[in-house]
Amino acid sequence: MSSRTPALRRRPARVIPSVLVCLAILAPAGYLVWAIVVRLGQGRWPALIADGAPAVLGAPLSDPAVLTVAVVSIVVGIVLVLCAVVPGRHRVSALQVPIDVYDGENETVLTHRGLAHIVSARTSRLDGVDSANAAATDRRVRLTVDSPLTDTSEVADQARTAAESAVQSIPFTRTPAVTVRPGRNRR
Repeated sequence: MSSRTPALRRRPARVIPSVLVCLAILAPAGYLVWAIVVRLGQGRWPALIADGAPAVLGAPLSDPAVLTVAVVSIVVGIVLVLCAVVPGRHRVSALQVPIDVYDGENETVLTHRGLAHIVSARTSRLDGVDSANAAATDRRVRLTVDSPLTDTSEVADQARTAAESAVQSIPFTRTPAVTVRPGRNRR
């Protein structure tokens, strides 16, 4: 059994949908390439194609429309293969943990969703706040605070202080900035 744990900074898995779409496009394209090779080798289209699309088959291979469709299919296929292979962005933020805790072999992270829940929970308990919604990235926490009060500037300042306090209490390797947008409930 390996003593090494997997990295927690996983990237979103987009492989399965991308591969399915890629196969859905590349399978007909591969069949068409095979049909073109048969056409060039034998001088006639395979029976399955010849019976199904006589108008399309009358077009020469040097026709600009045929070349355009071929180039677009190739570009779309390459983009889809790159989408399947290249991973997405990280959705977690790394935390600073003393090296003696894990001997430097493990990584500690906090998901952006978890950080948003922490900030919105901390600010929704404030006096004058009706609801608080947060969205977080590596660089920024955006907080929307709704209040039934007419003057929301004081509530926004309190929410900003509470949100910054919540973010500062977490030992991030890169601390995100907090922005607060006050709103007013019209009930």
